[in-house]
Amino acid sequence: LLALQELDEEYEGYNYSVRKLMQGAHHNIPLLGTVADVIKVPAGLETAYEVALGANLQNVLTATEEDAKAAIAWLKKERAGRATFLPLNTMKAQKFPANYQRFWEIPHCLGPAVELLDFDPKYLPAIAALLGRVVITQNLDTGLILQKQIPSFGRIVTKAGELIMPSGALTGGSIHTKSAGLLTRKTQIDKLIQQEKLQQHKLESAINLCTLSSENVEALNAQISKGHQQFNQVELELQSVTKDLEQLHTEQKRLAKEKAERIAERESLQVQLTNLEEHKGHSHTKIAELETEEVDIRTNIRSLESTLVDMEAQLDHDNEKLTEMKIVHTNLTSTIRNTTAQLEEKQQLHHSRQQDILQLQTEMNQVKTEASQLQDSFQAYQLQRDQLANEKANIMQLIETLKTQRTSTKQLLEKKNRMFKQIRTNLGELDKQIHNLELAIHGIQLELKRTMEEVAEREFTINQLQECTPERTKDDLIIEANRLKQDIQELGTVNLGALEEYEAVKERCFFLQEQVDDLRKAKDALQSVIEEMDTTSEQKLRVTFQRLRMEFQQLFTQLFQGGKADLILTDPDHLLATGIDIVAQPPGKKAQNLLLLSGGERSLIAIALLFSIRRVKPTPFCILDEIDAALDDVNLDRFAKLMTGFTTQTQFLVITHRQGTMESSDRLYGVTTSETATSQLMSVQLSS
Repeated sequence: LLALQELDEEYEGYNYSVRKLMQGAHHNIPLLGTVADVIKVPAGLETAYEVALGANLQNVLTATEEDAKAAIAWLKKERAGRATFLPLNTMKAQKFPANYQRFWEIPHCLGPAVELLDFDPKYLPAIAALLGRVVITQNLDTGLILQKQIPSFGRIVTKAGELIMPSGALTGGSIHTKSAGLLTRKTQIDKLIQQEKLQQHKLESAINLCTLSSENVEALNAQISKGHQQFNQVELELQSVTKDLEQLHTEQKRLAKEKAERIAERESLQVQLTNLEEHKGHSHTKIAELETEEVDIRTNIRSLESTLVDMEAQLDHDNEKLTEMKIVHTNLTSTIRNTTAQLEEKQQLHHSRQQDILQLQTEMNQVKTEASQLQDSFQAYQLQRDQLANEKANIMQLIETLKTQRTSTKQLLEKKNRMFKQIRTNLGELDKQIHNLELAIHGIQLELKRTMEEVAEREFTINQLQECTPERTKDDLIIEANRLKQDIQELGTVNLGALEEYEAVKERCFFLQEQVDDLRKAKDALQSVIEEMDTTSEQKLRVTFQRLRMEFQQLFTQLFQGGKADLILTDPDHLLATGIDIVAQPPGKKAQNLLLLSGGERSLIAIALLFSIRRVKPTPFCILDEIDAALDDVNLDRFAKLMTGFTTQTQFLVITHRQGTMESSDRLYGVTTSETATSQLMSVQLSS
């Protein structure tokens, strides 16, 4: 992301002039950015818009044409190249007519290019001027359908970048333009920024989750500690039971030992009894005592055996109890785990329920508050409604009264208006009559004043004028006066500065006459120079043409192995304006128009003419672009030999796909694509 942003900020991929302008913060010219900067293209349509706009992506937007003029002046001053500017105040937007909407409903037609873009509305004049009559389609087939149906359009561009022109021309294939990638780079930057925001959001969620998990872990640790305490208590009880069991085992061993002693004692007593029986006869009393003692011993043995049985039963009971304690321990461990999990769930449920309870309590309090407010508002509304009802009744009564008064007042007002209009009409007529009278009086006064001034100028008095008898009648004088007035009017406005203007125009006329004389002299001098140059050019052209004609005839015969050809002037008397006809007759054919010859023959004639010019006027370097494309193998060999003969004076750079031409060259240069899909330049030295 940082790398793409750096490329975008440094305007990498733009022309040098645009990059210089957009990076030149020191020129203080308010630039709004390039077209690629101000538009946001929908995902997947970057190629279509890069083809539709082309080099216009690098056009620079300005607010006014004054800013554009300042930027152009800066480019000239810095010698930073040329750029195209789009002043928003002078751009003329283009758009499709409203009735074209039916064409956008054709399947796989995405619509007008301007409507699919996202940009600031202030840039609409410039964007519409570039894309106003451009249509975007899903595929080429849809574009061809639109071409046949739309009456007029600027361009049709497909999503893959194919271009359809109104003339019917189609452009398509692989896209490798200089401006390709500007919109794609901006789309990648936006996508990476969105991904970065999403990752940041996920990180924040993870941090929050970790915080919540830490709290849960602390609660679980507390529960686990409590479970450990319970487990330790159970373990202590188990140890106590185990200790009791060990004591029982010890007691069992002691009883078994005592039982063995009793059994041994019994055996000893039986031996003694046998001895006593043998000595039975010796003493019956002793026997009776021994029998009594035997009875006691048997009683003790039975008592000991009963005790031993009880101890064995107790031992079995203790073993069963130990087994039960182990089972209880296992169950307690499992219960602790289950309880821990259930406790976690219950705590989460309890926490969520507490939040729900708090939210419900808050909402309930809000509802209670709103209910109280609504109750108060309702009571106030009822009071206000009653007041408004009373006021409404009073107002309606007042309105009726006012209506009555308005009707009477209106009638009276209409009567007064009619009277006022009549008075105003009469006053207007009186004012007009007064004004006419004032004008007449003023005119009489002016006429009297002018007459008095004329009389004074002629040194007459009023009495003398009264005594004079006029030579012409009043009507004749009026007619003469009107004629003189008409003549004065035809003269127009009197120009008081006419004398000064006449002197200025006269001086400028003399100056321009001198300039005209100088120009005529310069024209005559130039005309003589041109005639001299034309004479020299005709002489040199005639000599050069004769040499070229001879070389062409020689090379034609050499390349065609016979035949004849000639160069003929269409107007030999005017060499500088004449045309040149090429007459060619290959071997075995009659002389005919070049258009009737085959492509290879026309190419060979062109090669003969080209090399004839090179022979008359050699050049050190010459570039030939697939000049041998239409030649067969025989003529190709002749062309290669001819070109090899010229290499002593001229170095040739030939662009070709023909093997014969390659074989005759000294070095080959080619471009190939490696396995990594990158172009590599390769060269092969053929000559030693």
